[in-house]
Amino acid sequence: MVDTSILRHFLWRMSKKVSESPLLAKMRMDRSDLSLIGAKPQDLPYSELKERLKAFMLQNERMSMIMAFAEGADKDQASEGVKHFDPCEEFKKDESRLEEIMMLVEHDMDLRETELLEEAQLHAASYNVLLFGAAIKIVRGDQLSDDLKELIVRHLINPPDRSVLSKGRPKRDPLVDERKGHAIKFAMLHGLRRTRNEVSSADSACDLVSEAALELSKMGHTGFEIGYGYETLKRIKP
Repeated sequence: MVDTSILRHFLWRMSKKVSESPLLAKMRMDRSDLSLIGAKPQDLPYSELKERLKAFMLQNERMSMIMAFAEGADKDQASEGVKHFDPCEEFKKDESRLEEIMMLVEHDMDLRETELLEEAQLHAASYNVLLFGAAIKIVRGDQLSDDLKELIVRHLINPPDRSVLSKGRPKRDPLVDERKGHAIKFAMLHGLRRTRNEVSSADSACDLVSEAALELSKMGHTGFEIGYGYETLKRIKP
């Protein structure tokens, strides 16, 4: 018998939610207005506009993970700069994504387990999908295929040298700047100037994006820690 208590505790701990304001939680549930299409309300209180922007930025960040998942592990078919879906890396970045990550892993395991086993010999992302998927199956008491059992046994007895596995992602993700540009444009659609006047203290779209990123980082959301200073953002074209 496999003692699943540790795994159960681990997955329970992974499901901790990141604290957020009531408005942000509501905005994340109703995403119909979180786009760059259509008219946006003008003259909103600065605090409310910031909450709307934070919800927009979080949605874009999550969409980037979905896009990465859809690309798969085939480097030849993946668009340049798009990261490959790695559940372990995504969990390390944001534990609140557990349910979303599990859904993607289960979908991939159901459709592509044989391919993943082949890809895992070269790609760390595919290897981690299998590990994550096996953990879910063990906790739920689901049957593991013989090939998956063999991978888990080998991992426990003699883990592979991760340094020889491709991480399946480029050193730089050019879509990061695109997401920053979209955030700036979203703020501009609500009536803000892109940048502030050198002699003016008025808030700008770039100021708002910078503040929103800082608050998201403090709330525990990763991906917003660096590269969101005003001087950096003002060089990005929305």
